[in-house]
Amino acid sequence: MMPADKLSDNDLTRLVTHVTSTMIGMSFSPTAGRPPIPDALYRIAMLPIPGVPGILVALSSDKGTCCTMAAKMFMTDEGSVDQQMMNDTLTELVNMTAGQIKNALGLDRALGLPKVLDKQGNVAIDPNRWRGVRMMSGAHEVALWLAVADAVAQAA
Repeated sequence: MMPADKLSDNDLTRLVTHVTSTMIGMSFSPTAGRPPIPDALYRIAMLPIPGVPGILVALSSDKGTCCTMAAKMFMTDEGSVDQQMMNDTLTELVNMTAGQIKNALGLDRALGLPKVLDKQGNVAIDPNRWRGVRMMSGAHEVALWLAVADAVAQAA
C-alpha cells in the first residue's frame, strides 16, 4: 500500500484545486469512475517524493488544457504560449501539488526535481502501476497520477 492511498480521489482533487485556483484561477472536479483519457497524456510533469516507499507524483493534461493553463500562469493570450511555457506551468503545478500531498500525508521529506515528458518522448502510464485521478474544469482536463517509485523503477 502506498502512503497516498490514504487520500481519496476527492481529497486529491481538492489538493490539486487548492494549487490551481490559487495559481491560475481554475478549479477542478473529480470524474469518479472515469479514468483519464489518452489525450490527457499530451504532456506530463513528474516529480519524486523520495523515501521508503518513494512516491512519484505526476500531473498531465491534453494540449488545449496545457495551453490554457500556461496562458493563465503567464497572463498572456493562448496564441503566445510556447512549449517551454507549458512545461514551466506543469512543473510549477506538480511541484506545488506534490507539496500539498506530502503535507496532507504528514511526510517529513524533501521533494525531488520535476521532469517533463511529452508524447514525442513515448509517454506511457501503465494503469496497473499508477493510480490516476481524472479531473475536469469545464472542457479542460487534468489527471493526477501517483505511483510507488520503486515499483515503477523496477518495471522500466
